[in-house]
Amino acid sequence: MGRGKLATDPPIVLLFATSLRTGADYESALRERGYEVLRAASTRSLERWLRDAKVALVVLDCGTNDSERAIRVLNSAAGSVPRLWVSS
Repeated sequence: MGRGKLATDPPIVLLFATSLRTGADYESALRERGYEVLRAASTRSLERWLRDAKVALVVLDCGTNDSERAIRVLNSAAGSVPRLWVSS
């Protein structure tokens, strides 16, 4: 390998969308821009990814009830992760 910029892992964006179809456009756009995208469709999987991956940003695309539960999970996570709410 030559001198110069070292290869680094892409930032991880965690997309929380309770519907499989919801968020597909966001996922495609993020991947095209070089981000690694993880999907969570339940608060249980959201909690697991927050614990097991180095998540740089959480994108929430879900209904009110799901958002409230997701916020509780995010607030109880070990570290603070920036969040972005969107509406499909």
